[in-house]
Amino acid sequence: MSRLSLLAALLTGCASGPLSGTWLYSNSELRDDSCGIFDEGVVLDGDFYIYNEGKGSMVIDPNDDSEIFSCTYDKSSFSCPERLQQEEIVQGSTLTGTAEVVGTLDKRESASGSQLLSIDCDGPTCEAFEAAAGQTFPCTAEVVFSATWTSPTLP
Repeated sequence: MSRLSLLAALLTGCASGPLSGTWLYSNSELRDDSCGIFDEGVVLDGDFYIYNEGKGSMVIDPNDDSEIFSCTYDKSSFSCPERLQQEEIVQGSTLTGTAEVVGTLDKRESASGSQLLSIDCDGPTCEAFEAAAGQTFPCTAEVVFSATWTSPTLP
């Protein structure tokens, strides 16, 4: 093996985690929605961007007007525990929504996982919110998905 091919093999072997660039979020499927926030048959497919920062860290730009978020990864899995955290006070009660993304890296250019949403309520008007919405708090929603790297292009 020549020095050049040995160097190329070593450098290729050092790369880990998902490829940076444009990814296609697809095959999304609503598995659970006790919160009643998704319309039946909603399709959430579309492009998003991954910036692999190396050393087990990446940043995701959802490309949907929501905030970018940070994730960690190892050889075969990833976790984005703070995909979304929002708190709102409504009629004296605090509604807290959180979302996280977890999944597996099937290869450097493909992944699958779940977006997990939870909404909770604390305060004097929570029972009235539950009665009006026909749900109880905390409630949850789960959307499963697959994702495929399509291009090294970033915005």
